[in-house]
Amino acid sequence: MNPENGYPVVPYNAEFQNPDRSNKDEYLLALMEEIDDLKKMADVRPYLDEMYKVRQSFKAAKLI
Repeated sequence: MNPENGYPVVPYNAEFQNPDRSNKDEYLLALMEEIDDLKKMADVRPYLDEMYKVRQSFKAAKLI
C-alpha cells in the first residue's frame, strides 16, 4: 500500500442526508467524476498531493 495514492473520503450515512437537497448524493457523484479523471492520469500522486496535501496529512498523523 502506498499512502501517497490515498484519496480522502468523508464517511457517508444516508440517514443524515440533508432533506433540503434532492435524493441523489451530490458528494458521491462528484467523487465518481473526480475518480474518472484520476484514472486518466499516468501518476495520480502529484495531483493528490497538490489538491489534498496527502503526504503532508500522513506525515502530520505520523503515518509515514
